Amino acid sequence: MQKTIQAKIISPTQRKQKLLQKEYDNFQLYLNGVDWLDNLYSATKQQADKVLKNKKPKNEQPMILRNDCIRLVCKETKLTRWWIKIPVYNVRGGIYVPIVFSKKQEKLIYEGKVCDSELVKRGKDFFVHIVIKKEIQMRKVYNDVLAIDMGIRRIASVIQFSTRKPVFYGKELRQLRGHHFYLRKKVQSKKIKHLNRWLRKSREQRQTNYWLHKYAKQIVEQAKDTNSFIVIGDLKHIRKDGKDKGRKFRRKLNSFPFYKLSAYVKYKAEAEGIEVVEVSEAYTSQTCYRCGTKGIRRQGLFKCECGLQDNADRNGAINIAKRGIGQALSQGLSLTKPESLAYTLEPTRQEPHEL
Repeated sequence: MQKTIQAKIISPTQRKQKLLQKEYDNFQLYLNGVDWLDNLYSATKQQADKVLKNKKPKNEQPMILRNDCIRLVCKETKLTRWWIKIPVYNVRGGIYVPIVFSKKQEKLIYEGKVCDSELVKRGKDFFVHIVIKKEIQMRKVYNDVLAIDMGIRRIASVIQFSTRKPVFYGKELRQLRGHHFYLRKKVQSKKIKHLNRWLRKSREQRQTNYWLHKYAKQIVEQAKDTNSFIVIGDLKHIRKDGKDKGRKFRRKLNSFPFYKLSAYVKYKAEAEGIEVVEVSEAYTSQTCYRCGTKGIRRQGLFKCECGLQDNADRNGAINIAKRGIGQALSQGLSLTKPESLAYTLEPTRQEPHEL
């Protein structure tokens, strides 16, 4: 797996700042057809040629740093602990600049291998996106299954298949998005300029990402603690399915970050060596998990002719888990006691726990 460390270059000397700026500007000029062969480092020019082969960039692009031309050094100084060597034209050995990043990411540098990275400019500051490649041994033997059913009211309904106990995520995210929708509607109707400026600078996106990361982390930790592989519904066509369900439903459906949460769960699970199996989510919330026939779903309640009356999201998550077991076995995964999961039928309804 690959992970990216975003490191900020801090307090470079005036000379180093000018050298970085010159190299970065010449890289952009070369991408736009101006051949500054004599003023651009040779390895950086080779990386620019690769960028031009794949696409014709219209906007400013990050400067590619070849992995054999950069070097990370841990050196205890008053300014920082970490320094990085960046190649620049006409300076033998490149220049070392101080960088800072989260202490939690230091472990990645020691355990992984540095790959081709990027130099990015934001305003007046430079950042280095250090790409670390780390070998992860994926587990093949599991004790249980953790299934995730995604929806609008609860962005994730998670079920532990052996106990059938659900955990619902999304209350905070739903409140956050509803609050900002109300503010946008109010601003548009009354045309309040200062609120309009505030909304453009609001933290909605950052707060949304915070909750998505938190949900994904808790889901993966639960899978790790119970030694479970994760089954998640494939939501490829979910936005097409909501065309005939009204304007309000479509607004919520199109604004909810299903793909982001799914991507966060996948990469966090991969970092822990946990397999993620994707299955079709079609009719999972409309099919009875006990008898397999089509039932009736009204809002959050599912009813079946066999007598089952349960939470619709919980019912859907159990069906996703059942589909995932068959697919996982065909992919080479194994369960220690599959018979204990196959015959786990809870006769009584359990109260859900919502986060």
